[in-house]
Amino acid sequence: MELSASGKTNRCYGCGPWGPLANMIEVDLPDFGTAIRRISMTIYCNGHAPVFQTYPEGFEIWRPEGMIGPTYFPPLNYSPKVRFLRKKRELEILYPSEHFSPADTNNFHYPTMTREVLSIAKVEILQALEWGLGQAVKKKDDFDTNAFLKWIENWRGLEVDLHRPLIDLVLEAHEIWMRRRQSADPWLLLDIDWSRVHPDARKLLDSPDDWSQSNDFSPHGSDTGADIWADWRSYSRLTPQGVALKMGWNAGDPEQLDVMRRDWLEIHMALAFGQLKKKGICSPDLAEATHRLLEESREYDDFISPDHLADWEAKRSRYQRILQEFVSWDSTQ
Repeated sequence: MELSASGKTNRCYGCGPWGPLANMIEVDLPDFGTAIRRISMTIYCNGHAPVFQTYPEGFEIWRPEGMIGPTYFPPLNYSPKVRFLRKKRELEILYPSEHFSPADTNNFHYPTMTREVLSIAKVEILQALEWGLGQAVKKKDDFDTNAFLKWIENWRGLEVDLHRPLIDLVLEAHEIWMRRRQSADPWLLLDIDWSRVHPDARKLLDSPDDWSQSNDFSPHGSDTGADIWADWRSYSRLTPQGVALKMGWNAGDPEQLDVMRRDWLEIHMALAFGQLKKKGICSPDLAEATHRLLEESREYDDFISPDHLADWEAKRSRYQRILQEFVSWDSTQ
């Protein structure tokens, strides 16, 4: 059985202590029935903007110190939600954090991780599971909810190997998680209802990475892109300027646009490739503007981590080639 957890605050995904902990729990997690093979949780932090956030070396060019991350973004105001995809045997839970503020979540990093913090995260994961399973699982479903929750409650992974640094245990669990995912069909790991995308889209975007919602260099893998794709109905009819305003900042302000340069590119990417995925085409003006921003991004390649630069260069060139096909597309044909 698979178990994953991610944090969300403002528009930042993947932060907080819940993900590392879920990886540790999953290592020995058995099955509790055939109805559920995977549970994914998003623990969110409602709160007040702005939130000061630091970024790893290499990102300062996009979000300079003092005007970083969600400075212009409104806070979250979510309610708990659960979705049970019975055919896929997947349960998705969106649940609030009661113990962590947006600042706590954004500033959580491996070097500052402690067993005490992960113990609090375990309490919240258990609360999310109890609520989500209680809302979604029916008596007819082949899943032993009580046994599963008891197993999670009794998990003592943070209380063993006390002589070892916690970071070693976390990285070890992450490596196991990575090996398991790498052995699976990457297309099957995507949470996509193909009946809701254009039949030509997968021909144009024929790599699983094109559909990833976790690869930062993919059209909908950034925090900005993931938000737009997840709420496509709200964003699909907006211009890039409208999207920026909806996300809390004004692209017409040169100062804000300069600070949010990376987000501006991500907005264009998400809209352009969202159109491709939904319609099989992209409007010429949007295709041209996105192509131009991708070209301009080469100016900042020195600020991309060397470990990721080759991947970004390959994706950028490929996405430019795809967009080029629509720059001169005639809507009257």
